Amino acid sequence: MKKLFFISMRVTVFLTLLVSCLHLNAQEFKEGILYDVVGPVKDVNLNSKKIFPHLFDKASFNTNGKTKNSVTVFDDNGYPVSIDLDTSPNNDSGLHLSLKVNYDENHQVASILTEYNMAAEGDIVRMVLNENSFKVNWTENRSFQYRNNSFGVPEISNIYVSSVTNSEDYTSDYTYTDYVYDKHGNWISRNVVETIIFPNGPTPPMTNEYMETRDISYY
Repeated sequence: MKKLFFISMRVTVFLTLLVSCLHLNAQEFKEGILYDVVGPVKDVNLNSKKIFPHLFDKASFNTNGKTKNSVTVFDDNGYPVSIDLDTSPNNDSGLHLSLKVNYDENHQVASILTEYNMAAEGDIVRMVLNENSFKVNWTENRSFQYRNNSFGVPEISNIYVSSVTNSEDYTSDYTYTDYVYDKHGNWISRNVVETIIFPNGPTPPMTNEYMETRDISYY
């Protein structure tokens, strides 16, 4: 469990840094759908007690609807469909990230499949990790379920996550209730029941209950 936690933290840090380092051209885009926000959002930041952080917990947006320095590929209607990064295609050290978004018939996010491979070696790895090399092979599939809120607008009711990290698998289940919304229609607090299961390990299911909040600023 401790090993998986630190691997997940490293994955999140590396992905967040990389997604903030590149740039695409401007037009109207709906990248906010990956962060469950709508409207002229400038910044969103999740405050949560969940065990594993995620790439889509925090973002800053341009007025065109893209995250700043976005590397996302969009369809003709401006919806995000994929990310594909390879920092060193001819070298054993580096990172490859592949992310694919699937939508349901209502054009809500149905699932997000992420594949992440990273290898590093050298003096920095030895100094920081006390290891000669560091490798991560991580696959995650997030599936989304929705219900209509009191305004008749779909809100996420459940996210089921199936993950494999360096051949160790685990699942995460998140149930969301008691949403509170701001005047723009974005949620700013909700209650969460989180269940983590390690099918191949001795650790029993871990269940946490807590409230998540979000700080959101607008243009």
